[in-house]
Amino acid sequence: MKILFIGMGNMGQAILKGMLKSGYNKDDISFTDNNRETINSVKNEFGVKDISKSSNFTWDIIIFAIKPQIFFNNDPDIEFIFKNNNIDSALIVSIMAGVTIENIIKKYKTTNVLRVMPNIAAICGESMSVITTNIKEHKMLKEVDKIFRAVGAVEYLDESYFDAVTALSGSGPAFVYTFLEGLIAGGLYSGLSYDTAKKLAIQTIVGSIKLLETEDSIEKMRHKVTSPAGTTIEGMRVLEDSSFRGIVMDAVINAFEKSKSLKNR
Repeated sequence: MKILFIGMGNMGQAILKGMLKSGYNKDDISFTDNNRETINSVKNEFGVKDISKSSNFTWDIIIFAIKPQIFFNNDPDIEFIFKNNNIDSALIVSIMAGVTIENIIKKYKTTNVLRVMPNIAAICGESMSVITTNIKEHKMLKEVDKIFRAVGAVEYLDESYFDAVTALSGSGPAFVYTFLEGLIAGGLYSGLSYDTAKKLAIQTIVGSIKLLETEDSIEKMRHKVTSPAGTTIEGMRVLEDSSFRGIVMDAVINAFEKSKSLKNR
């Protein structure tokens, strides 16, 4: 089985790391990228083959891990690969935000296409990946499922939900990190060292998520922490006065609208 990555930015490298860690053979994986520094870095770190400007290859799976703008702008290096290699039987897997299955079918004249929206936590094997496809049968469908289970959890949804998925689980880690930075800054203001504040804040988030495995209701868990006239309710008052939940909602909604706009290019 041969796998090609088109693009090797943060997400491509995250998936590659997870695959190699789970036992995939680096000799079965190749890639291309339009950044020479990235090409050299990936070759040196992972030992996978760069096939830019190469021809006469056949792949079982081709993973598009580029920005949607590159896809729509018809990058000449990518077009070279598709014109000079055999892709007829390959399953095309896109992790591009805002690029529909129909966009890819029209461009490359193939119906062997599915979309996946992972997130950056693939690096540590904790991605949330959502898969959608209109293909009922292809020899590589189970292999794609295996690839993304190697880097985290997998769900299947209709493509109509993908802009929402992109906004929530795709962009979500950045929103979580912003909240984490706020917790750390609050600890610094209150007199803790940076290292201590960081350690406390990270474990607090990890523990809070773990607790939800014992209680389905997020609201109930929040009430267990919030004592009458205590420190937590005082902090909660500030969050409510600042419309904290509304701000987070707006962040997801704006990301959702941006994802929808990408496919209208």
